[in-house]
Amino acid sequence: MNGFRAYREGVSRAAGYWELVVVMVVVGLLSALVAAAPAAVVLLAPARRPAIQSVIDGVDGWMVIEALSTPPIEEGAAAFAGGAGAIALPALLAIGTVLLSGWLSGAFLSGGALRIYADGDEFRLRRFVRTSWRWFGTLLLVALLQAIGTILLFALLLALAGAGVIAIGGWMAGLIVPVLLVVALLWLVVWELARVAIVVGDRRNVFRALGRAVSFVFRRPLDVAVLYALSFVSWVALYGLYRWALVPRFPRAWWLLTFLLQQAFIAFWLWIRLGRWAGGVALFQADGKATVIGAADEEYRSD
Repeated sequence: MNGFRAYREGVSRAAGYWELVVVMVVVGLLSALVAAAPAAVVLLAPARRPAIQSVIDGVDGWMVIEALSTPPIEEGAAAFAGGAGAIALPALLAIGTVLLSGWLSGAFLSGGALRIYADGDEFRLRRFVRTSWRWFGTLLLVALLQAIGTILLFALLLALAGAGVIAIGGWMAGLIVPVLLVVALLWLVVWELARVAIVVGDRRNVFRALGRAVSFVFRRPLDVAVLYALSFVSWVALYGLYRWALVPRFPRAWWLLTFLLQQAFIAFWLWIRLGRWAGGVALFQADGKATVIGAADEEYRSD
């Protein structure tokens, strides 16, 4: 199986399990509402904040952050400083809640989704929840290690880049930026495929799964690159259609219709993301290493 076929099969698998998209949209919406709670006192006065008009983009974490980080309408530096001081704590709480809820919900949902794509069984909510819970701890550890590793790796890379620019000259920045971009993309791909290796291979050893993901990327770089490139192009096309072709045509007064449009955009975005996950599962399964089915999976199938 090549990268193009993996992408096509992944999108097809994701479309076949539309219930997963619905579950993830609902969980994302609930997470956004939870994230808005710490900032509720600020949002009680929406008329003073022009950014509240961005509610037409839908209820999501970034809408809350944008609304909180916009100063009141009053003119003058004093009013701006006062407004910024008033929203600083709620904004930090909202950002922290968004990150925490996204971290937890992502670790919980991804295990169940990957297992369903690997097995190809009929979607059942109870089975999905039980499988998600089974892999929750392992994938939560993966997310924690990824966060720590990201901070350490890019702190080191930025320090080396800064030293290189100082020692050699500013022209080095033109070489360093593309290299950092490639490293960042490769880093994200490896960690996402490590999640696939954990669930598809039924392995709880995070480091062995990470090693398998690295080996897989370097063994089939073209297939992995095509899969992720097609996923990225699909996302860019969808975002452009939504942001520049659809949203400007809807009057702000039609807030309910625009809200529904934004939720539909989120659903399609999740479909593309799930298609990438399913494509990664298809590539791993086509790699010639059978999926291990343990006792817990037999119980999963018997539900």
